[in-house]
Amino acid sequence: MLNWGLIGSGGIAYVFCNGMRFSNTGQILAVASRAQSRADRLITDFAIPSMTRERCAGMSKQIAEYWRDL
Repeated sequence: MLNWGLIGSGGIAYVFCNGMRFSNTGQILAVASRAQSRADRLITDFAIPSMTRERCAGMSKQIAEYWRDL
């Protein structure tokens, strides 16, 4: 099984997640976004395991801080 982590939760991420629904060899285990609410929505919409939400909250915060500091 190939585990995937997404950085970003825009339109391309939705297309990718939709395709992953039909995969027998991969699964999405992490989603990070500058906006935690968008990552949460993607996690909910595609039934990504609930433990992902807690693990990704910190990543989303770090990404937001990085982009804010640029």
